This record gives sequence, C-alpha cells and structure tokens, in this order.
Amino acid sequence: SKATGRIVEPHVYVVSAGFEHQRLTNLFPSWESDKKVAEANRPFVIIKSPHRSDASEELKKLSRDRYSLVELKKKPLPEGVDPKKLETYLGDEDFKNVFKMSRTDFSSLPPWKQTSLKKDAGLF
Repeated sequence: SKATGRIVEPHVYVVSAGFEHQRLTNLFPSWESDKKVAEANRPFVIIKSPHRSDASEELKKLSRDRYSLVELKKKPLPEGVDPKKLETYLGDEDFKNVFKMSRTDFSSLPPWKQTSLKKDAGLF
C-alpha cells in the first residue's frame, strides 16, 4: 500500500465458468450468462463462497509432479496427471521399487517392453 510502503499481493482466484461473481461480470457491459455452461461445470465446482477457490491452492494441485503408486492407481486420477505417462509421476525410490530399475534404464527399453512393465505395475 502507498501509506505503508509495503507491497501488497493481490488476491487471485479461480472462477468456474457459469459461476462468475457479479462484480466481475459488471466490468464487461456485454457479458452474457449461459445457464448451460453453469450446469456443465457444476460437477467440477468445489462449492465455496462465492464459487471460487484461491488460485495458489489450485496451482499447487496442478504443479504437483510426484505421486505415490497408490495415488496413481486410483480413479479418477489426480487433476493434471497425464494418464499416458503415469510412471513419470513416481518418486525415484518408488520408481525403482516398482520397475526394479532406474529411470534411465527404463527409458532405454523398447516401447513395447515399457508398456508391458507399466501394465504389470497397474500404471497403464
């Protein structure tokens, strides 16, 4: 703030389509709400007042790059996880325990062998 000379970080939120706050929509005179969009997004909205979540929390979820084998076998997969590359989300120790080799050795295998090992581990 100007009065204290401190930098004040703005609050940033993730807002789901169809659940925009009126203060946001008022900034755009031609904004048109679509009830179909809101209904389509309803299953994915975590109900918070007023239908928003802190962007830093969402970013933490999406930026996570390591999961346990148990987490990667659960359905649905954690948000942001590529189902075609589940092995890449394992920590180094878990990777060695699951595949009995290093990531380097695994990546040097032919694709069919990698796929076979991923199927055996339940990561396919």
